[in-house]
Amino acid sequence: MIKKIRLKNWQTHIDSSFEFPKGINALLGVMGSGKSSVLDAISFAFFGTFPAAQQRRIKLENVITDIFTRHDNAEVTLEFEKEDKIYEIKRKLDRKKTSTSELRCDGLLVESPASQRVTERIEKIIGIDYSTFAQVVYCEQNRLDQFLQIPRGQRMKKIDELLKIDKFETARANIVTLKNRISKSAKELETHTASLRALIDSKDIDTQKKEIEKIELEIKAFNRRLTDIKKIRDTLQKETEILQKKKNIYDEQKNREIKIMTRIEQITDELKNYTNVDDVQSYTPEFIDTQTERLNSVLKKQKSLEKEIAILEEKINTDTNNLNSGNTKLKILESRRPEIEKLKDTETKIEELKTAIEKLLKEEAGINSKIDDTTKSITALEKSDANCPTCDTPLNTEQKTDVIKEKRDQMNTFENSLVIINKEIKTEREKMTESEKKKRELLQYINLEKDILNTSETIKQIDSQLKTQKNKLEDSKKIFSSDKIKKIEQEIRRFETTKTILRHIHEKRHLEEEKKQIKINIDELKFKPEELEKKLTEFIAHDKLYSTDIVKLRSLQDMYKEKAKNLSVLKDQAKLVKTNEKQIEMMKDRLPELERFKIVLETTQIMLREQFIESINNIMEDLWFSVYPYKDYTGIQISVDEGDYILQLRNMDDTWMNVEGTVSGGERMTAVLVLRIAMSTVLAPGMKMLLLDEPTHNLDRKAVEELAETLRTKVSDIVDQVFLITHDEAMETAVTGKLYRLNRGENKEDVTEVIEI
Repeated sequence: MIKKIRLKNWQTHIDSSFEFPKGINALLGVMGSGKSSVLDAISFAFFGTFPAAQQRRIKLENVITDIFTRHDNAEVTLEFEKEDKIYEIKRKLDRKKTSTSELRCDGLLVESPASQRVTERIEKIIGIDYSTFAQVVYCEQNRLDQFLQIPRGQRMKKIDELLKIDKFETARANIVTLKNRISKSAKELETHTASLRALIDSKDIDTQKKEIEKIELEIKAFNRRLTDIKKIRDTLQKETEILQKKKNIYDEQKNREIKIMTRIEQITDELKNYTNVDDVQSYTPEFIDTQTERLNSVLKKQKSLEKEIAILEEKINTDTNNLNSGNTKLKILESRRPEIEKLKDTETKIEELKTAIEKLLKEEAGINSKIDDTTKSITALEKSDANCPTCDTPLNTEQKTDVIKEKRDQMNTFENSLVIINKEIKTEREKMTESEKKKRELLQYINLEKDILNTSETIKQIDSQLKTQKNKLEDSKKIFSSDKIKKIEQEIRRFETTKTILRHIHEKRHLEEEKKQIKINIDELKFKPEELEKKLTEFIAHDKLYSTDIVKLRSLQDMYKEKAKNLSVLKDQAKLVKTNEKQIEMMKDRLPELERFKIVLETTQIMLREQFIESINNIMEDLWFSVYPYKDYTGIQISVDEGDYILQLRNMDDTWMNVEGTVSGGERMTAVLVLRIAMSTVLAPGMKMLLLDEPTHNLDRKAVEELAETLRTKVSDIVDQVFLITHDEAMETAVTGKLYRLNRGENKEDVTEVIEI
């Protein structure tokens, strides 16, 4: 049972609240006053949608009101009672964000914020889904006769969907499809199995086994033969490797012997070029090295003195040139001597200029600071609510103008002073730059004088060293005359020749000894080239035989694998034939079972339809006499004609007449109203609620009065709540709960006003 609902920014409702007790509740008002919006809000609260939005007659976001201003969101809050528990649903629509929902039970949060999950929880609680609610509980305006609007031939299908027994029809169709598929699969499997059986019969499995066993014996024989060949081949390979190693050593020794003999011949030929070979053999290499080193030392000392003298002479020439250049610059220095003596005065002047510049820079910074302060004062004074910068009293327009003029004059004075100071700073900096340049030039001349004095002293020292070295050289030349030096050089060459002869003699002796040892090594090796050739020929023959047999063995193994694979396939096919035969038998057994199940489904479907019709007709029979005030029709029923439902009325002659095409508009509307009440009672027992939007369409005054009486006295006994939307004030008498009048002006900007009557 719905207890209350609140609409915020929902269509024409800015903030409307309603409370509903058990019984008949009504919303009374003219067209466009916002009555139907309340029923749409109830549907939206329960299911997150309503018929107009579900059928895309209106976009969901369009329910957000734009009266007065374009609102960004709308909110519906509904409270209902179920099995002594109070539930609250709150759903919020947003133009820019994702809509949110929440469900609470007795104040505790049950689900949020996903709208779909909230809807699923509500459907479980109230026992119906949106489809049943929209077609049975909620009767939209001008859709009270929805049942009759369904084309003939489709009503049973629609009612089956409401009863959720359309799944039986789908199941029966699926069973027929399944039977056909099973039957087709069984036939295809039989055909395939027959082909497999024929293939197995044409290839005897026992024959295949015998062929495989024969190949196995051949493989074993080949393996034994290969083992024997391999042993012989491996032995020959080892023997060949040993002989090959001996051959390598033999070839190496022979090659070395040839090289030694060649070198001995070369040495012998070279020694023939010397005449004193026998004389020099008495010398030892150490004696020759000592004598050669002594003679070379004498020559080296003489050459060292000559080299030192040449270096000193070159240095004297260089320094003399530098001294001459310096003397020239020194003459210029003498001409600027008075200026150099005043260097101290120049340095003092530079320091004074630095001090003056620093003072001017401080004055510049002070003036800049005053300019900034004056600029800020002018900016502050230009504001509308400026005060005096001295006494802080408010200034009128004339005073403010005078103060600003005074400040601007001060600014001009500061700026002129700044220009003068900048010029003075520039002048002083130029003076300091000139003085520093002059100081650097004078310092260069002072340093030049020092360099000239140092160079002169250096030349004196080098000249002294040069005289000393020349005296040494002269003394040396007295001891070693030119002829004597030539003799020393000849003696050195003689000793070097002697050393070469001795080296050849010693090398020849060593080579002859090595030649003897090589002959001994070759004799001990006992290598015969023909023996290696024989072993190598035998090894190649056995290796070739082994390779050939390996190829034959692999061929047999491949054949074995292929036949074993074929045999395995045959065995698998034989197993598959047995499996297929069992499956075919099982498929054929399933077909009668499926047929029986199809009949059960059909019987169940018919039984449920009959129960539905019986329940509906019983309720309609009780309601008819209360709702219909006349005597020309004494009963109402749903019957089945040509496989579909029809709504009928019973006339005075006990003849059942079809409602469609034979009765007046008022009788038609009364009949469909009774049908609507009965269907909501049967299909939505968990909700026990009916929402009627303008149900009096096409009813005359008496029928309206009778309908109001029926709703008040009869329907209240069947359903817990009825929500009645009407403009007909005669329906006020039907109300047993709350009656609200909804008012709204004719302008688009007018909102709905809710008045409880």
